[in-house]
Amino acid sequence: MNRRRQQRVNRILDVAIVGMTSPAWGLLLALTATLSRLTQGKQVFFTHHRAGVNAKLFNLLKFRTMIRNADEYLDENGRPTRERVTTLGRTLRRSGLDELPQFLNVLKGDMSLVGPRPVLPEWVDRVPGQASHPRFSVLPGLTGPAQLAGRNAVKWSERLALDAHWAENPSGLRYLKIVALTPLALLKPTVAPDRNQGEVDDLQHLPGDDNAHAVS
Repeated sequence: MNRRRQQRVNRILDVAIVGMTSPAWGLLLALTATLSRLTQGKQVFFTHHRAGVNAKLFNLLKFRTMIRNADEYLDENGRPTRERVTTLGRTLRRSGLDELPQFLNVLKGDMSLVGPRPVLPEWVDRVPGQASHPRFSVLPGLTGPAQLAGRNAVKWSERLALDAHWAENPSGLRYLKIVALTPLALLKPTVAPDRNQGEVDDLQHLPGDDNAHAVS
């Protein structure tokens, strides 16, 4: 099966799985939103621009996990000057529940259940090949190979290699395997939940690529 046809099959799987599981994730989303409203105030959701297919921007949905005006508490080097992640936010991040609203992104067609995690717009220029990198040829995913490898503790060079392999080999069987194993992956340790990209950014060490440089 060619890649384009397999991607269409994966889209059918997206809609079928999200639709069939909607009573479960819908209830969990409602309960989490209620808890967030009671403990963190009115702003329950967080919307952010991310780069999707062909690096085009879309609005990513998440539960809010930081204090309001969090970016006011960064020094000139972008490091936090105080604790910015809320108590509930830490639990949501560790469990992956902060990403739950992205089921709506999947239904809308901005994302797939499986694919490369969507990156911030400023990261596109830091990816070797930029928008032409294979990771931007498929829908970004709620989960993916990098999540099974260690979530946000995976080095960026390794993550990009995993993303490229997925984009070039979009197997339906592998799609189902990643979906099935993701709950176990959520139990793996991750790096710090606030401004952790410096710990995993090794793009500046990739040889022979003028576009690879450190994240500030």
